[in-house]
Amino acid sequence: MHRILPAALLSFAAALATSPAQNLTSANALRIHFTVSPPYNRQPDVLRINFGLTQVHSAYTNRRAVLWDCDQQLGTYASPLFGAHTGALNLDPGASFKSPTSPWTFDNAGTADFTSIVNGAIRGVIDFTIDTGAMNIPLHQVNLNMVQATSSAGGFVVTPDPTVTLAQIVPRLEGPSPGTPNGNNTWTVTGATPNSVVFLGIGTQCMPLPVLDTIWDIADPAVFLP
Repeated sequence: MHRILPAALLSFAAALATSPAQNLTSANALRIHFTVSPPYNRQPDVLRINFGLTQVHSAYTNRRAVLWDCDQQLGTYASPLFGAHTGALNLDPGASFKSPTSPWTFDNAGTADFTSIVNGAIRGVIDFTIDTGAMNIPLHQVNLNMVQATSSAGGFVVTPDPTVTLAQIVPRLEGPSPGTPNGNNTWTVTGATPNSVVFLGIGTQCMPLPVLDTIWDIADPAVFLP
């Protein structure tokens, strides 16, 4: 799914303050920005998103993730594993993606286009969400690694690992996809504080956006101006 809005003015509300930094609820999202650095020791066909030891405060039902190369959706993931659990839970991985030809099937891995991961061009973004409940994810533990699979749950470790450049829990943004270029588009923000500041954005780049604070940046490349 392609969601870029080139040269389109966007008007929407974005939060400068979010819910507690490590507490993920169904109203917000964990956004991970990352890069890769080939050449690799072997060609990857699995990308694993690892959270380490987490604390589930109330059952999440399903874990979901979307893998992006900036504005281009590469694949989606969904798993109900441990969805009714509460308490301590090790999520290594918390989600994973595999290439269409990979034998990896662990925890219902999502199928994704690995072309830009293999060639190193990916401007990587992962959005991780839960359907219900709440959980604590220590953000300093968030990391990614890759595998060349030889079976449904095994394979060779690929080096070097992807580099996480930002991991932050942010409001969830929902709206028209794609939006209307050169027109007004309305998005709904959940998990944000009331009376959030309104920003204008123009689609020019894909990167974390430090505007007074690191704020929610949509998968569409955007620069926000007060």
